[in-house]
Amino acid sequence: MPVGQAYQVSLKESSRDRFISFFYLQRDVPSGYEHTLGLYFLADGAERWEIIEGSESFIENLIVADLKMIDGTYAIMSTILAPVLDPGWNLLTYSLPDIRCLGTSPCLMGPESENLIACPVVNFPAGTQLQIAQVTNLEKGVSQIQEPQDNSEPITYLRPGTTYWVKVDQSFQPRFAPPQRLPNGDVPCIPEALKRTETPPPFIPEASLKAGVYMSFENGGALPNSNIDFSDEDILKYDPDSGEWSLFFDGSGVGIGDSDIDAFHLLNDCSILFSLNQEGPVPGISSEIEKEDLILFRPMSSCDMNSGTFERVWKGSRFDVDDDNIDALVILNDGNLVMSTRDNNEIDSAKNEDLIRFFPSNQTLESGITRGEWDENLYFDGSDLRLNGNRIDSDLKGLSIIDDDFYFTLRDRDDVFICRNVTTGTSTRCEGGTTVSIFLDGKEGADQVDHDIDGLHVVLP
Repeated sequence: MPVGQAYQVSLKESSRDRFISFFYLQRDVPSGYEHTLGLYFLADGAERWEIIEGSESFIENLIVADLKMIDGTYAIMSTILAPVLDPGWNLLTYSLPDIRCLGTSPCLMGPESENLIACPVVNFPAGTQLQIAQVTNLEKGVSQIQEPQDNSEPITYLRPGTTYWVKVDQSFQPRFAPPQRLPNGDVPCIPEALKRTETPPPFIPEASLKAGVYMSFENGGALPNSNIDFSDEDILKYDPDSGEWSLFFDGSGVGIGDSDIDAFHLLNDCSILFSLNQEGPVPGISSEIEKEDLILFRPMSSCDMNSGTFERVWKGSRFDVDDDNIDALVILNDGNLVMSTRDNNEIDSAKNEDLIRFFPSNQTLESGITRGEWDENLYFDGSDLRLNGNRIDSDLKGLSIIDDDFYFTLRDRDDVFICRNVTTGTSTRCEGGTTVSIFLDGKEGADQVDHDIDGLHVVLP
């Protein structure tokens, strides 16, 4: 993505060494991406931009580099480095959060591109061969990547979370621009075939996640009989069979240490769709996140949670969830969203023990959801159910749905409840009636959680 203006330089005869310096405005740099800045050069008559090595260090918004000895155009661009590809076939996992179309240069420059606000292509060299890496499941927990195939379908774009075979003739390091959007919210260069018009495509089940109960907590602390200290922006995993705890996601380690993750859903590659309990900054997102927004964290490689990218994929105020806090969240297998909010809201006259359903209508999580509508009826009426003989009128928080079984927790509770074989709608029922049961006892089981749970995701063996 270009930062500031590009400059055409025509050289005159001179024996002196010459250099070019760029001062850039901080407001032109995508938030959180200053470390990705570099100076690029496009020789007159050439088709592909090249990075000027050694130009990536900067002090006080200044980049300096030696001039090339030929005429051409110089521009600062914000790019993300991918692993170096060796000659021959390579495996490359595309882990950025939006779709990228393929091309031979990272940006288009020139008078006819004055309104261009993003670079929609990936700068693979001409002649590069790409194909999706097919995975074969040999047995439970064991898989094998198939070798590259002849006569495969041509690849014209990269999709998030997908692994590709890439063949190059010489050593090459791909560079990707950070995510950008057009004024109407669309991602530049998204293929028309992927622009959803009615219902979203199904999501792949969480096959890559290990079995366990994933939880975030309202406050930080320590777990009994373990050496784990955690904060409210972390996600922990509990193994009911072994009784062991582990830290699945260190929120402060990736830059969200001042906010509480109070609702989340895990995807097949361990990506996290989540909401925060307060307004604040998130790395890589230019404007502050609101507590009614949904953010997608994608690890740089599948289930490696030490680094990744963030993107706001759903803005609550656009869909009448304004100044409220999303505190329960699930993506159904059909791609629709189910959530609950902390306060009672006007959507279907829902209360904080209810669940409401949202139908995205235009895009996927990978490209952001900018259009859609709410179900006209409640998806789950919590007040229809009973816990220990009493009607549930407490705030429903963490939520996980497997088939027709609903797992959830309630405000100020350290237990996980289950409603089996749920009948959804305005007359919500569990198997055998309206009584919910305890799935995980926070006082007796789960190694004595003894901390109020607010986010939840269950993966069965």
